Amino acid sequence: MTITALEESIEQLAGMIEGAQRMAEAGQVVELDVLAMKIAVLTDALVERAERPSPLVPQLEYLVSALDHLEITLRKRNMNLALDLQQADRRLRAQVAYRNDKSGN
Repeated sequence: MTITALEESIEQLAGMIEGAQRMAEAGQVVELDVLAMKIAVLTDALVERAERPSPLVPQLEYLVSALDHLEITLRKRNMNLALDLQQADRRLRAQVAYRNDKSGN
């Protein structure tokens, strides 16, 4: 892969990460399979060029930062979802217990 093709691939991946970030922040489901495949292809291409110094390092550092940010967003969303489920479970259990107490009187 040429430097130009790698740069285009990095830009495309950056756009995909930003799109996934926006979706995650909006509470939408984010499919990471395509993103993971794109990262794998890019990584393989970069490994082939590893013996030469790369002018792509700043762009790759940006991608790592963007992926870190996406991971934090997804972890927060998952934590909020887990907390929401716990709260819903408590409410449901309280309602069931209250109904059982009411019908037992």
